[in-house]
Formats: sequence, structure tokens, C-alpha cells
Amino acid sequence: MSPDAGGRQPRAVSTALRLLEEVARAGPGVSAAEVAEAAGVPRATAYRLLNLLVAEEHLVRLPDLSGFALGARLGELARAAVPPVLPTAARDVLAGLRGQVRAAVHLFTVADAGGAAGRALRVADADPDLGLPVGERRLNRCLGDSAAGRVLLTGRAAGHEDGVAPGVRCWAVPVLAPPGAPAGGVVAVLAASAPAAGAHPPAAHADRLARAASVLAPLLA
Repeated sequence: MSPDAGGRQPRAVSTALRLLEEVARAGPGVSAAEVAEAAGVPRATAYRLLNLLVAEEHLVRLPDLSGFALGARLGELARAAVPPVLPTAARDVLAGLRGQVRAAVHLFTVADAGGAAGRALRVADADPDLGLPVGERRLNRCLGDSAAGRVLLTGRAAGHEDGVAPGVRCWAVPVLAPPGAPAGGVVAVLAASAPAAGAHPPAAHADRLARAASVLAPLLA
């Protein structure tokens, strides 16, 4: 290991994390000078690391250049660290559905960051026995290539051989917020997946998925 990698780089990482913590504590609009002072870091070092954090999307500059705020990539980390919490009644609905269909059943909730029009899918409950055919990050990068992603984009049920997981066939339905709910539209996506060569395509379970989605709607809105 070079002296730089063994010495200065770890210190720079530690300093960058301190700067992020100070921006989080101070809130949007904190200046570089204020961050440097709060973190006990020389201004030149703070300015260099803050610019690097902006370039990596961990921080953003406010449009009026008045200061900094936390960026989109930190939002992704926070959402990954705190998975969605489902009510027990919703988990019971999913368990019952999994006992009725010959396919993996997954529930995705809708987050307000990334993805289509500022929205993204979050894995709320993956099938514990069969697992997800593709990870959450890749799913959101290619929303139009998956049944679940198409539901988020269009608000309508969708199914096809999955473009993000070759050899897998999926069917997905929207979980719609009840009329009058504060968050309208698609609040979650319920999906079933199975091998494309299998004898029981997920679309055969469309009615069961739709009924389960209607039961989940008031539980998740």
C-alpha cells in the first residue's frame, strides 16, 4: 500500500464524512466557511472536499449559490438503511397470496426520489423463499424493462418477459391509493415472477393479484 493510500486518503475520507455530518446538522443553505469551522477543518481542505462531494452527488449547491444541501446519493443510502415498514395485516395478505400462486410474489412501495418523474420502487417485501430476480438499483435504472417498472410509469397492470432479468416472466398490478387519501395514484406495486419456461405463467394469477392489491390499498395508503 502506498503512503498516500495508507495515510492521507483514509484521513480525507474521515474529513469528508465530518463535512457531510455538519451539512446534515446545519440544514440546507449552510456555507462552506460555516461547515469548515464547525468541522474544525482548514477552509482550503473543506472547499476541495465539498466540491468533490458535489461532483459525486453526495451534496448539492443551492440554486442561488447561498450554500450546500444533502444530495440524492445520500438519500439513496438513507432509504437503503431504513427499509419500508409494513403493517402486520399487509404481511398477512402477502403470505396468503403466496400460498395460492405458483410464483414468487413481491411488494414494492413507491419512494419520492429517483426513477420516473421523481419516483422509484423500493423493495418492501420480497418473496422469502424464491427471492427477487433483480436488485432494486438495477430495477430503477431500467423501469421500462420490467413489469413492476411499467406499472409505476403507466399506473396500469403490465406483464411480459422481464428485460432486466432474462428468462423471467412477470406480471404486476398497481396498488392505488383509496379516493381521498393524501397520497394519490400508485402507492405500491404487487408483482409475481416465475421462469419464462415454466408451466404456470404469472399472468395466470392476474385476478388474485388484483384482488390482493385492492385489499392492500387501504393498508398502505
